[in-house]
Amino acid sequence: MQWICEKAQERAKEYNIEGVNYNLTMGVVKNIIPAIASTNALVSAACVTEVIKIISGCNTVLKNYMQYTGQNSVNTVTFESERLETCMVCQILRADFKFKKDMKLKDVIEQMK
Repeated sequence: MQWICEKAQERAKEYNIEGVNYNLTMGVVKNIIPAIASTNALVSAACVTEVIKIISGCNTVLKNYMQYTGQNSVNTVTFESERLETCMVCQILRADFKFKKDMKLKDVIEQMK
């Protein structure tokens, strides 16, 4: 924590920012770093959920957009955006693959290419 504070003070001096001290640094780290970790956890959980749905076929998969709102409550909203005929990304076509149980990851990647 002391090292982070020293680096923050160096940067503050470089940009003429006043008031950077150990207590302020502690407050910033306590508030921002957990937010980053929890955001990464939410994205990871959503990705894993989608993979489980794709592999098992247990539910409909996410169409193409998910919005997480977590300031006042835990809420996710999903909706399907419209395709644009002139959009390069929208024109990506779906492909079906069949994989053998004993395939290695490199073989799967090659098949997908």
